Amino acid sequence: MPNLTLNFRPDSLGAGTPVSIYLPDEITDDMPVLYLLHGMHGDHMSWLNGSAIGRYARALKIAVIMPSVGNSFYCNMKYGGRYHDYVAIELPEYIGKLLPFITKKREKTFIAGLSMGGYGAVKLALRNPDRFCACASLSGALDMNVDVKAGDPGWLTIVKSIWGEDYETALPGSEDDILHLLKNFPADKPKPRIYAACGTSDFLYEQNQTFRRAIAETEFEFKYEEGPGAHTWVFWDKWIVPAIKFLFAEIK
Repeated sequence: MPNLTLNFRPDSLGAGTPVSIYLPDEITDDMPVLYLLHGMHGDHMSWLNGSAIGRYARALKIAVIMPSVGNSFYCNMKYGGRYHDYVAIELPEYIGKLLPFITKKREKTFIAGLSMGGYGAVKLALRNPDRFCACASLSGALDMNVDVKAGDPGWLTIVKSIWGEDYETALPGSEDDILHLLKNFPADKPKPRIYAACGTSDFLYEQNQTFRRAIAETEFEFKYEEGPGAHTWVFWDKWIVPAIKFLFAEIK
């Protein structure tokens, strides 16, 4: 399976940024695609180095796109790049022009991620339901309203760069608040299918339970799974397999 690393300069960032692309050995038209997102302190190589994603993708004959976004939480930052716009809009458009055999159809376009990337995957799917038909979160930070209120000075520096000095009031009820997006999802938009998994020893376990309770009050198609494990690649490499099965269940 070819592994490509490109340097792309999107307008939303104003600087070059790397993206890794995995392609099947056999190239076919209208190829399904998975946008796969890294966690905090990760990059476009995280999934390649930490998991067997290449082997899983090869079996399904899908393309996998892995961007690098720093610690942006896939947001249009107050003091930084517009990373939501990059991953949700500019990157898919660029990939479509560069690799025209990759699908442009919603029903064959998926997004998943771990930790910060799990948050990003769910948020991007909820905000861009016309592009992503399903999303998956592994150990996702699914209630950022909790996260922004606690942490060391280094964490608060990241939070302020994203939402500004008034982060405690800027995030709740905004387009970066997943619970708000669930509750206020537009009635005229197609609902993305959603998968979440979390280890029972993960420090984000309670956030996943909060998300489960919130989505239970909606009409989204949702599947949640859990098992022994913490915030580690041992858990993520295992659980990306059922996540992919959920995402691609409707692809023949």
